[in-house]
Amino acid sequence: MSHIILSQWEWQDTDPEEPPFWRAPGPDKVTGLIDLRSNPSCGTPGGVPQGFGLFTYDTPQTGMAVDLGADIEGQLRVAQISGLETELGLAPGTILSTRLSDVIAELLIVHPEISGDTRWKPLRGSFCGGEAIFLQPFGKILQRSLSNQVRTNTVNIFQSDYRRNLAVGVPDITLRKWTGSKMLSIWGRMSDEHADELMPPEHRAKGWERPTTTLTESFNQADSTTVGPDQTWTEVAGDIETVSNECHTVNESESSYGRVGTDLSSDAHYVQGTTAIANVSVNSFKQWGPCARFQVDANTSYMFMRQFKDSLTVGSILRLRKTVTGTRSDLGTEDTSATVVDEVVKIEHSALDVLRGLLDDVEKDSITDTAIQDNLRTGLFMFAADDGHVACDVWEAEDLPAVGGAGIRNPFGGPMVLRKPLGA
Repeated sequence: MSHIILSQWEWQDTDPEEPPFWRAPGPDKVTGLIDLRSNPSCGTPGGVPQGFGLFTYDTPQTGMAVDLGADIEGQLRVAQISGLETELGLAPGTILSTRLSDVIAELLIVHPEISGDTRWKPLRGSFCGGEAIFLQPFGKILQRSLSNQVRTNTVNIFQSDYRRNLAVGVPDITLRKWTGSKMLSIWGRMSDEHADELMPPEHRAKGWERPTTTLTESFNQADSTTVGPDQTWTEVAGDIETVSNECHTVNESESSYGRVGTDLSSDAHYVQGTTAIANVSVNSFKQWGPCARFQVDANTSYMFMRQFKDSLTVGSILRLRKTVTGTRSDLGTEDTSATVVDEVVKIEHSALDVLRGLLDDVEKDSITDTAIQDNLRTGLFMFAADDGHVACDVWEAEDLPAVGGAGIRNPFGGPMVLRKPLGA
């Protein structure tokens, strides 16, 4: 029986091998979580515990903020709802639901903040997928068709993030494809009418296009301190290079992030790469992972992290993580599958803000997280706490299919650009 607890995140800085990061309190007992922090809180390093999450445990816990019981469909007492409101900074009487699953849905849909600057960001949805919330070990605790509130949230988030992406120089062609993708996701079709409803009013003249983007990287080039050759990479933090047709770390005990310079057409996408093993030895400690929703102007992304230690079996784990302005938080639960040469590690994020980690296309974990939205770039993370290296070979990223209705089609075939601005 799993117990649902509201508690503060815990800063882990005692591991001599690994850089500090945020994690659930009682990490060896946690079975699932939903993050209820603002983005600035996610991106601020610890000490002192701060920011809240809903955490599930397989045994009762003590010393935490609010115990919400073990029945996901049970009714909450007045004192439990009042405790949630107090700890989350909500006015008394704000939470109207009483069943626990409904309270969680209300927190993610009605009471967030669009930008994520002062509270957690809202849940989004899609025409085909509706709206869904995952909380392990219960699985899907909400699944229903797209409501007006979630559709409105999705549009408002898009407009806020459109302005943010435009301000940091995302190209117009990317914005047009992204607009087409988001229309297809929300309404199941693309049209000028839906574009008017979706886009910020001051930018409607930029128009929209049908979305399609695939990115691949072979790393097949002569040894070089410049990663490539198929994509243009930015080393956002640390140092990576191409060695023996693989991407390698360079410096010991340094967290390295590489970001590809080309945008996908949607933040509903997957990123994957193969694990290439290098210099596994006693006292090794290595991590790497593909990164999704990588922000163009900050070290912010999601990753599915592969870790191994002295051998391919000792200390082998897989875990979903997020990085916000360089500060990492553990998400989900550990999977202990042994590391295998040329395994495919994959992260996938849907339009419903459901994050999935897969190994060789087998799902290992899934979680709902709304913190990082509408970032269209991708990349990878690497770390080695010894004089060896961790390596990735054959990297790939692609938009997930945006299934929808017929929309507007080009009668002559090929891509169609509508309302393309003059001179573009």
